[in-house]
Amino acid sequence: MSLILDILFPRCCYRCGQRGRYLCHQCRAKIEINPVFPNEFHTGRLSLFRYDKAIRNMIRDYKYNFITDLADELSELSIYHLKKYYKNLLLFWQKNNFTLIPIPQHSSKTNFRGFIPNNLLIQKLAPRLKLSFNLDVLSKINNTLAQAEFVQKKDRLSNTNHSLIINSQAPSNIILFDDVFTTGSTIKSAISILPKKSKIWVFTLSG
Repeated sequence: MSLILDILFPRCCYRCGQRGRYLCHQCRAKIEINPVFPNEFHTGRLSLFRYDKAIRNMIRDYKYNFITDLADELSELSIYHLKKYYKNLLLFWQKNNFTLIPIPQHSSKTNFRGFIPNNLLIQKLAPRLKLSFNLDVLSKINNTLAQAEFVQKKDRLSNTNHSLIINSQAPSNIILFDDVFTTGSTIKSAISILPKKSKIWVFTLSG
């Protein structure tokens, strides 16, 4: 089946169009990464990749066009760059037992997509980064529109108000995970309901 899909829908590089991979080796080397933003929101934030055209289109196709094998490419890229450029931060997370917790999606979107994008990524990232994860701490109770649908910042902020709840006891050290960081409104909503004593890092693929 995989061979048939590769023939019918060949993988092409999102930057140069070369067949074979979603990002060829040459274009992988051109991916730009962001710095850490310390003390932003809580303890710190790392939005790993610049939100350039290739990364943006990869994430959009993964989420909205259901190309789920892009999860492998995105997780591989993240693991490689974290280990190469943020080895000390990763070691800090490991030594202090930080737990990856995804920003959730509403059940109606799960029923429509057939998968939960953040959960699938975390399940690929966590074992290879030697981090624990918990997919059930947060739930989304309001079926808000995707943040990408909004142009105005004020609309993005109001879109996420009061949409998250806590299902189970939150760990003391948390890495909130999402695909893209835009205004930070979704992250703020999550942090506002998590225990004040928790140490929270924000980690997104891009921003």
